[in-house]
Amino acid sequence: VLTRLGRYVHALESFNIALELNNEFAPAHHNKGDVLAAMGSHEKAIQSYDTAIRLNPQFSEAYCSRANIRFALKHYNDALSDYERAIASQPS
Repeated sequence: VLTRLGRYVHALESFNIALELNNEFAPAHHNKGDVLAAMGSHEKAIQSYDTAIRLNPQFSEAYCSRANIRFALKHYNDALSDYERAIASQPS
């Protein structure tokens, strides 16, 4: 909700608190990445997506989010690889 309202700093603080409570919760890392991406912190967003993927290698949404950032940064081969992984990790 905070992210959709453009309250990125507060959203980021909320995700950091959630991760202090459970640093192994992949969706929180992914959502933190979304906030960082919205703030223009692309490399930090990629790091958050990397963590989400490490914690849950089948997290297709994290692959897709990371691909979108890589595409925006013109890292096209990496983006394509992530899009392919996102598709492959989807249940049949």
